[in-house]
This record gives sequence, C-alpha cells and structure tokens, in this order.
Amino acid sequence: MHATKTKVLMAMEEASRCLLCYDAPCSQACPAQTDPAKFIRSLRFRNLKGAMETIRTNNILGGICARVCPTEKYCEGACSRTAVGKPIRIAFLQQFLTDQEQEINFHVLHPQKPTQGKVAVIGSGPCGLAAAAELAQAGFTVTVFEAREKVGGWLTYGIPADRLPQAVVDREIQYVRDLGVTFKTGCRVGKDTSIVDLRKQGYKAILVAVGLQKSRLPTSKVSNLRASIRPPTSLDWLKQRPTNFTWVSVWSLLVGATSPLTVLRRRRTLEQPTLKWCIGAPWRKCRLPRRRKNASARSTSPSLPASSRRKL
Repeated sequence: MHATKTKVLMAMEEASRCLLCYDAPCSQACPAQTDPAKFIRSLRFRNLKGAMETIRTNNILGGICARVCPTEKYCEGACSRTAVGKPIRIAFLQQFLTDQEQEINFHVLHPQKPTQGKVAVIGSGPCGLAAAAELAQAGFTVTVFEAREKVGGWLTYGIPADRLPQAVVDREIQYVRDLGVTFKTGCRVGKDTSIVDLRKQGYKAILVAVGLQKSRLPTSKVSNLRASIRPPTSLDWLKQRPTNFTWVSVWSLLVGATSPLTVLRRRRTLEQPTLKWCIGAPWRKCRLPRRRKNASARSTSPSLPASSRRKL
C-alpha cells in the first residue's frame, strides 16, 4: 500500500508540472493519438479514472506503448516544458495509469453485442490486436489467426522482458480477449487453412496483419550465401526465444539498429557467460536515444577493437 501511495504522489507531482497548453504539442506529436495532454490534465486534477479512460479508448495497447514507444522523439520531444526545463515524463505517467487500471480492476471498455458479421485477422501482433479490439467494439465477431503457439507477435517474441515484461503483454492480450475476440494459435493461413476457406466459413472481411519479420542483410554478398553457412540474423535469433545456448555471435551491429542491441541485452537477461559482438561505427554516433544507449551499454560486453572489425 505504501509503495502504491508513493507512486500516486510521484505521478501527481509530475502531472502538476504540465503547462496545460491550449494547442498541446504533445498530443499533436503522438502517432497513436493517445492524447497525452488530456490524460495528464485529468491526472493533475485527481481524476484518475478519467485519465485511464482517455488512454484506453484512444489506444487499446496503452500499457505496451508506455514502455516501448520512443517518447523522446514524439510527445516528450514536443513538450513545451522543454523550453524551461525537462519535459513531462509522459511515458512514466501513462505506465502508472495503465498499471493502476489493473490494480483497481477498472474496465473502461466492455464487450459489445455482435451485430455486424464475422471478420478474420491474420496475425496477432500490435496491428492485429488493435484492429481486433476496434472491430469487436464496432459489433463484429472477430477471430485472430496466429501461426505461432503464443499470441502477441513481435511483442511476445521480439522484445526482451527487461524492456517489455511478458506479464504486461499477457495483460493487454487478455483485455482484447475480454472484448469478445477469439484467438486461434498454431494456425498458419496459407498452410493450415487458406483465404478461400475463410471466405467459405462466412468471414466477410479478412485483415492481413502479419508484419515485416524478415531481416535485411547488409550486402548482396552475404545475402547470396547458402542457408547452411549464412550466419543467423538478430531477428531470426530473437524469434527462437533461446534459453539454453552458451554463446552467440552478433556478426553485424549497424549504427542505430534496434534489433542487434536487443539481442545483446537479452544476453544479460538469460545470464549467458560470453558474447562476441562488434560495432560497425563509433558508439557515440549511434542514433539511439540516450536512455536506450545507456541501458544497452550497461547490459552488454565491450565491443571488439577497430583492428578486429571486418567489413562485410
């Protein structure tokens, strides 16, 4: 109880720093249209449920976005408070509100009576989950087809737990499921079933939300290597969810690339003894946000010296 009270006080104090802008550049800069200015205003005047309602109605995956969105590029970067000091910690406030929503068991959205027919969504990543929730709220009967054994797509298989805890992903997925959305895992459309079969089953519309999960190799020389000798890419490695290996070699770490850094950070999460890696350019020129660079530097091994680098 004491910890919760402390968090509430910290959130209230942070919200009190808001300048209550009329045109709210933070809301204009939010690509998910979560409207941070509105929920910060509600929080500032102690209307916690109103703030939770703003987040959840505008962004069904608000708890996930609060943790993985590069807010320093969007809402926090546009915050008017930067002219006189530090920006409002919008990600912290959004994370606090979505966590509080679960703690007090407050439900903003409720299942609607199906009246609009059946819709199939192929892929259960962030796009598929958000679309399924919106369609369910509009009165459609929604079924999400997922090729893997777990729902979530890249949220489950690509982002390490130190950045996005699996419990948060499961909570957001359950929220979508509670809206009446049905999930079918282990069903690959094109192999186990087909678009034609889905049409025959009465689905009036089909949304393909499979995402882009193939890595881009740096040179044609590497791309043309046989699969048996071509080194695994960071995306391939992350999708395997490894837990019992002894070492990993990340053979190419491009400047500003998120996925290779994710691999390096997962090494510490899985408590692996060694890791060989190489940065292809000076670390100071890496285009990642400062907080992401600092977190990666703390959780990875030193890079190889320049003399050991090999150009691919």
